[in-house]
Amino acid sequence: MADANSNTAAQSTDHTFPHLADTDVLYSDMANAISAVNLDSLTSEEALDLASQCEESIAGLCHTQRFIGKSFVTFADSNVVEFSQETLCQVGHGIAAISSLIPVLHGLERKADACCLE
Repeated sequence: MADANSNTAAQSTDHTFPHLADTDVLYSDMANAISAVNLDSLTSEEALDLASQCEESIAGLCHTQRFIGKSFVTFADSNVVEFSQETLCQVGHGIAAISSLIPVLHGLERKADACCLE
């Protein structure tokens, strides 16, 4: 079951993800914790590597969500409508984890990019 704090919509006063402030993207307390991480000790090369790794991870997570969505459409088109409770629970937790990681990784990528510009 989802934690009530993990379902808080981004508010326009949030400085962590100003580019997401007016959207209804949901993110977790983990995103807020990552926003407090100080990357000042990274070299430019390390910051670029971190930003690149975040970007690759975001692409992978988005690809996975697309695959899951297309699979469900295929199941529906093929009348595959029976799933075990365990399977549905695993898929639900996976999708929830992905949806909370994407904004976290995006914010971390932006922070790392900003370190490279300094």
